[in-house]
Amino acid sequence: DTVSFAEALDISENTEGGDTIAMYFAKEGSSKIDDSMNTSLLEQTIGAIMGDMIDENMEELTLDAPAKLTYAEEDSDVKFVRFTAPEAGTYTFRSESDGHDTAAIYDTVSFAEALDISENTEGGFELSLTLEADQPVYIEVTSDSSEVTVTAEKN
Repeated sequence: DTVSFAEALDISENTEGGDTIAMYFAKEGSSKIDDSMNTSLLEQTIGAIMGDMIDENMEELTLDAPAKLTYAEEDSDVKFVRFTAPEAGTYTFRSESDGHDTAAIYDTVSFAEALDISENTEGGFELSLTLEADQPVYIEVTSDSSEVTVTAEKN
C-alpha cells in the first residue's frame, strides 16, 4: 500500500461505538507502515513533552522561600509550583495577591487527578494536605492578578 496525505489519518469506528484514529507516518507515495505509532506511545510522547515544558517553567517552593509568580498580560493565567515535603506531616499552602486565585494540587506532572482544589477566592487561596517525607506535589495556580506569592508551612 502507498499512502497519500489524505490517508495519513484514518478514522474508523471501534467496537465500543466510538471512533478510532490511526496515524501513519510516511512520505507521500511511500509504503504505509501500519501501527507506526500506537495510542499509548503517542500519549507517552505528548505527556513527556508537556511535562518537560511545564517543568521548565515551574517555580520551586520551600518552607523558607516562597514562590513569586508574575503574570504578564500576554502570558497564560496559569503558573506551576513544585514543593517537596522535607518530612512527613500536614502542610498548608497559601497565596497572597490583589486578585482572585485558584489552586489545584497534583502528585504527578500529568495533572490527571487533583488531590485538592481551592475555591476561587479574592486575595488568595489556602489548601492543606498531608504528605510523606520527600513527596513532591505540583500546584497549578490560576490568577487574574499580575503577581502572586505562594507560601508553604508545616502544621
